[in-house]
Formats: sequence, structure tokens, C-alpha cells
Amino acid sequence: MQQEIKQIIEKLYNEHITEQELFLVDVDVLWAQKKRITVVIDSDTPLTISHCAEVSRKLNAVLDEAIASEEAYDFEVTSPGADSPLRLFRQFHKHLGRQFKVLLRDANTLTGKLEAIEDNNLVFLAEEEPLADPSKKKTKPKMRLVPRTVPFESVQEASIILSFK
Repeated sequence: MQQEIKQIIEKLYNEHITEQELFLVDVDVLWAQKKRITVVIDSDTPLTISHCAEVSRKLNAVLDEAIASEEAYDFEVTSPGADSPLRLFRQFHKHLGRQFKVLLRDANTLTGKLEAIEDNNLVFLAEEEPLADPSKKKTKPKMRLVPRTVPFESVQEASIILSFK
């Protein structure tokens, strides 16, 4: 039932949401004792509460009929949280210049600033430890920054590093 509802929501979103800058990131359906549908949207421009409210109104208008459930459920349209990992390639464009922690599919990680997006690649200025110099005392070497091009399909999870400086 959960997967079916998720597919219905995705179809309704594509049919009824016409604002080109908005896009669907995820649909989370909890259909147990407490029933809840959470739709996560994002935008190519800054996402506002008005965007979420508009999408909520449009989907809510057609949702009850599409799901055909007699049971009550909570319905919410929200933006990705500040600490939520980016899931779609499209989300990276508005985060150029920000610091990321990236887990790659090969289990390696990198930390760095998103410098550019080229085709399907993300270009980071990544922190990398220099090779240890055995002639020097045991001091921690300073991290160096090196350009690193990462194909998007190699990214398992990418999170923005929040800075409160």
C-alpha cells in the first residue's frame, strides 16, 4: 500500500504542479497505526513556505479521491531540512560554493567546497592530507586543497556542512 500511495503522489505531483522551478525530492508514506504522507519538494530558487503551501493545496485537492481511503491520515509538504543529504543532482546547483561532506559508493569520503558542476560531475576543492615526510617530527601535517571531480552516480550521500561563523 505504501509504494502504491507513493506512486500516486508522484503522478499527481507531475500532473498538477506546473511551476518549473519546483521539483519533487521524496515522498515518505507511513501507513501503519498512524498514517502520514510527507512530500519533500525543493526549488532551483530559494524555496519559501508559500511554495510548500501552494503544492499542499493543489495536491490536497485531488489526493483523497486518488487514494480512495476511508482512513484519516496526516498530509504534509515540506522542504528538505538544512541537515538533510542532497538526493538529486538538480539540488547541487544552488549550493555552489558551500562546504560538503560526501560519502562515495566505494566507501571513501571527501570533504570540500563545491566549486563547479560540469555535465554530470561535481567538482570539489577537497581537503587531502599530504604524504607524511619521515624526516620531520611527528607533527600533524596541514591539509591541502586539491580539485576533485566526482561523477554524480559515484555519490552515495552528500551533506552540506553547516557553518555558524
